[in-house]
Amino acid sequence: MGLRKEVELLREENKFLKETIKALEKRIEELEGIVKEKSKLSFIKEDVKEEPKQSGQKEGHAGYSRHVPERIDEIKEHKLDRCPNCGGVVSDTQEIRERVITDIPETRAKNTKHRFHRCYCKNCDKIVEPEFYDALPNARFGLKLMILILILKLDCRIPSNKITSILISVFGVKISDGEIYNILRQLSEAFGDYYSELEQKIKEAIAKHIDETSWRINGKNYWLWIFINKEIALYVVRKKRSSKVPIEILGNQKGKTIIDDRFSAYNELAKVSGCKQQIC
Repeated sequence: MGLRKEVELLREENKFLKETIKALEKRIEELEGIVKEKSKLSFIKEDVKEEPKQSGQKEGHAGYSRHVPERIDEIKEHKLDRCPNCGGVVSDTQEIRERVITDIPETRAKNTKHRFHRCYCKNCDKIVEPEFYDALPNARFGLKLMILILILKLDCRIPSNKITSILISVFGVKISDGEIYNILRQLSEAFGDYYSELEQKIKEAIAKHIDETSWRINGKNYWLWIFINKEIALYVVRKKRSSKVPIEILGNQKGKTIIDDRFSAYNELAKVSGCKQQIC
């Protein structure tokens, strides 16, 4: 092969390689564009660099700290006899630093045997004994413990099996699942008359707030309604979330005011009961 022919072949090969490189560079640009588009998808989040927010109140706002309790139940003195660093003898007190700590007392349950001295009354012609207010009749547990179970179940919405775990872990009290519901039944029977009194008082109240939220009972959906003012909180559990519930509870409300959140049931209540309606 002559030199001229070899040069021509090399030129053609060089031209082919340049065109190939150009085509590859174009393809790379296309692929980079596809990657950028995919990175914009909602489920692919780009790294966002944000300055950490400064803690505390915004500039110009008054600072806030927890107030020291006015009631002090106990004062404990902490005084050194020896230096904690070198073990040397220390002087008399030079100054006193104070801290107020809020904590809970020891929470182990206490079993108390109550002995009732029964006596004969001539006037009544029968045996009498002192009245007892710390527990309900025929109840195994004190009223404080029963009320705590009521709060955990209804106010905190804690399942009964979790309540039994809390009671044994915190108080050392072993109560079965079934006993939890037995306690709730006893409280319901004991304070049933008072509940009726609350119903009457909330009906008569000049103004009250009403709201409702979902409520589960044995895996089924119910609704917990609350009727509340400064003095009374009445809870009502019903299967329905319709206007029939507040209409049934409150009845005629002419001249009175309800405060609600625009839920349609309350609009119907205002029409039927004749009450004034304030929207929150």
